[in-house]
Amino acid sequence: WGRVGTGTNGSVRTLTKFADGIAVGGDFTIINMFDRIGHSFVRENKLDEYTIFSPYSEQLNVSSSSAATLIPIVYANTKFDGHLHIGGRFNHPNYDDNVGLGYFQLDPQNNTTEFIGYNVQLADSQTVYCMREFDGHLFFGGDFQSLGFASYIGSIGADDYPNPEVNPVGSSINGPVHALEIFQDQLYAGGNFSRSDTDTVYQTNIARWNGADWEIVGLGLNGPVYALHTFNDQLMAGGAFTASDSLEMLGIASWDGLEWAPVGTGFTDSADTVFSMATYDDTLYVGGRFDSAGNVYVQNVAKLVSSDWSNLGEGIRGPVYVMEEYRGRLYFGGLFTKADESVSYTHLTLPTTPY
Repeated sequence: WGRVGTGTNGSVRTLTKFADGIAVGGDFTIINMFDRIGHSFVRENKLDEYTIFSPYSEQLNVSSSSAATLIPIVYANTKFDGHLHIGGRFNHPNYDDNVGLGYFQLDPQNNTTEFIGYNVQLADSQTVYCMREFDGHLFFGGDFQSLGFASYIGSIGADDYPNPEVNPVGSSINGPVHALEIFQDQLYAGGNFSRSDTDTVYQTNIARWNGADWEIVGLGLNGPVYALHTFNDQLMAGGAFTASDSLEMLGIASWDGLEWAPVGTGFTDSADTVFSMATYDDTLYVGGRFDSAGNVYVQNVAKLVSSDWSNLGEGIRGPVYVMEEYRGRLYFGGLFTKADESVSYTHLTLPTTPY
């Protein structure tokens, strides 16, 4: 394991490759000893040195009307239409209240940033959790209601600037959306919601977009879905569920387009939760808050070998919320201070040698 600079003083919730570095979001106020509120852009000096952090960040804790009442947190960032878009719950000096959505106009030559919000703002109690480009639009999900005409999930179109218009995306999802992913050329949403089909209501927590509204996906999963990831021609769902209908699936399940199936033993304890998934070196990696997969000790991070779960050394001492491959390595972000037993980290790390 290797530390990325000196890390952050708060959790890391999102990592995205952008331009020549990684955009980092979370609820921190310091990263590598620089003051950065909730978001920063990391560049490597050399392969093993992370001492240059460009100032792609603004004061996301101050509104135009008064001192901020929100504790800023960025849950999602992604590249769309040439810009770096972010979502979460935060203020900005150019806006009155919780902005929650917007994009950066980056000037790499001068290391400057201009943040621009969408055409509507979130209520102070509401949050954006995820973003995903699909079919020429940027979709985003969260726990918001009546954001313009969008509830729980919305979208913006390309080339709609400077203040992109938020569009509704169906009306049948009735709870928070935490994850978005593309599988078999269709958009899937995971979260903590139900979806009705005629007179029957399934606690599905996962739905598929048909171009007009959301469809149920099999009989769904019996608990919240926090991560979706396409791997080996299957859609992987991770979260805090234990079954699909009567079939046991502990924290992780796969969908082949027709039916749900367990993935290995899953994660043993009923309180275990999967928050993130990534493909690295043709292998599925999973991060979250868990201790074991069957009889294998896998503290908060594991990889799938054939159909069995394997550990990464002694694991990571705290929840793993996000993973991202960059320059041949897999980066981990979360709320942790140690990887393995002997080296301390602060919420942002990577293996020095791939496991």
